[in-house]
Amino acid sequence: MRRLLTGVIPLLFPLNAAFGASNNADVGTRVYPFLKNGVGARPLAMGGAFTGLADDESALYYNPAGATQVRTRALAASYVNYFGDVNSGYLAFLYPVGQTQTAGAALNYFNYGEFVGLDAVGNPTENFTPSDLAFQLTYARQFKAGFSLGLSGKIIYEKLQDYSSSALAADAGFLYNFKNGRGRVGLVLQNLGFQISRFWGAPKEDLPAAVKIGGSVHPVGLPMNVTLDIGFPTDNDPFVSGGVEYLKLNPAFLRAGYTTFGKNYKAGLESGKDNLAGFSGGFGVLVKKFHIDYAFLPYSTLGSVHRFSGAYRF
Repeated sequence: MRRLLTGVIPLLFPLNAAFGASNNADVGTRVYPFLKNGVGARPLAMGGAFTGLADDESALYYNPAGATQVRTRALAASYVNYFGDVNSGYLAFLYPVGQTQTAGAALNYFNYGEFVGLDAVGNPTENFTPSDLAFQLTYARQFKAGFSLGLSGKIIYEKLQDYSSSALAADAGFLYNFKNGRGRVGLVLQNLGFQISRFWGAPKEDLPAAVKIGGSVHPVGLPMNVTLDIGFPTDNDPFVSGGVEYLKLNPAFLRAGYTTFGKNYKAGLESGKDNLAGFSGGFGVLVKKFHIDYAFLPYSTLGSVHRFSGAYRF
């Protein structure tokens, strides 16, 4: 069998389980962990705390109810090079339907780079590139009482050499806008689903489901958004994320964030790199109908990642 052990790498590599700092026995036990890596430079620069803000195209990932906050058609793309040949990208499209409804679609992919194929005795065979893919459709509706509901359905596909697996999943989100317009609270259930096919001979496994509660405020007299999330993943410890977005420099925006989930990136070394794990920062620029965003994400001794996103609203 051709280097079947390489199947372990795509399951364990995603950054949220790179070092397994948690004592939780469920760490690394869910399939398709790429679903947890986050998308969009703006939310990631704010520590991933976006459940209670969710007011741009990446709401399709963080809280589908937030899709109603974008009232124009929008096309967005995001790309990141991780380490080695590993890279990931995200495409999203939003289409408002009337004054209160929004439809959307998104594609999230993860590419692990080229692997050298070997047979059972170590002879070279054809090289291969493992990959993950998730396609989703979203529907969201805003109600007069100030709240929105959103639902996403996902088709997930993973390929490793000659083997593949697939799954169906759903996200459900809630978002409430305060009457004074200065804050929101949100709730999202992510990756609720099941495998419909699996690698040959492997048992069906659970998806990385999670519950997240978040809020955002625009303080009186302060030109910024402040966000806070609390996450409850099924395969790790609960975590807290927070972020700030400074708006005074419009059309430029400065962002920073921190997540306690960063402990999972630490290698246990007394170093500056370990201390930065969990922190993030970045900026955005608005040029007419174009939104361009950048995020800087330290991952301890693994190195740092630069994420870029762009959106066009029309």
